Amino acid sequence: MNLKHYEPISVFNALSQELDRWMDNNPGQATRAWTPAADIEETDGHYFVRLDVPGVDPQKIEVRVEKSVLTVEGEREAPASEAGRFTRVERIQGKFVRQFRLPDVANDEAIEADYAQGVLTVRIAKKQSSQPRQIEVRVS
Repeated sequence: MNLKHYEPISVFNALSQELDRWMDNNPGQATRAWTPAADIEETDGHYFVRLDVPGVDPQKIEVRVEKSVLTVEGEREAPASEAGRFTRVERIQGKFVRQFRLPDVANDEAIEADYAQGVLTVRIAKKQSSQPRQIEVRVS
């Protein structure tokens, strides 16, 4: 079973972000919602969800699961100016939320999250009953 991305208003969010980019007349302002890129990997025993969140304080990332939906949210804060004001800001700052519907074989009691080098890795164990096993054929 595949891990499915769950974002009921993703089309609206994407359109809203594009409109924000086109309508942005203030080059020193890049604070708005953003969507970090995610990779999902499945192995025999686990699912791995990796999100690119460089510049995000790991203490400000929240990972939770409720009703088989994994939610990751956080915020990348705007950089502080050292000598005045910015003349250009292209790195988007602000809050993000990503949601993923977990398959039935995911063990929502066995989820771990690690942050290293700007990548958040969420490791989700599969239930033991979902593991393939060899059945011995007995001769009567």
